[in-house]
This record gives sequence, structure tokens and C-alpha cells, in this order.
Amino acid sequence: TILSMFRQSPFDPLMQHRDHVRECVLSVRSLLEAVMNHDLPLRDEISKRIAEEETAADEIKVEIRRILPGGIFLSVNR
Repeated sequence: TILSMFRQSPFDPLMQHRDHVRECVLSVRSLLEAVMNHDLPLRDEISKRIAEEETAADEIKVEIRRILPGGIFLSVNR
């Protein structure tokens, strides 16, 4: 049908992906401070949080790629 030519907007997942990436970037300074201060428990905690955010961002990236197959119409130019 004509409706099958229009897909879910990629913008909501892109915003979610951006938020997860932002959390990773904002955590790097704290991670480096923990490393420099030899605070291993804090380093491990921050590393785990970054890894979780990266995993979530990767899952969203897969979803975005699923949403954007070739030959579809978007409300904006690619």
C-alpha cells in the first residue's frame, strides 16, 4: 500500500542516541579523574556506566538503520 512507503521518523531514535552518546562524553572527565586519583572503585563504576550507555546507543543505532532502508520517502531530504 501507499502507507508502506512511509516509515517511522528516524528523529526520535536519533535524539535518544544523542542523549546516550552525550552521557558517555560527559562521563569521560570523571573517568580520567578517577584514573589519575587511583580510585579504582570509582573508575570501575564510571566505566560500567559508560559501557551501558554505549550499548544502549548501539542498540538505537541498529534501530535507526532498520528504519532507514533504501527507497523510502522521508519528510526531509537525506
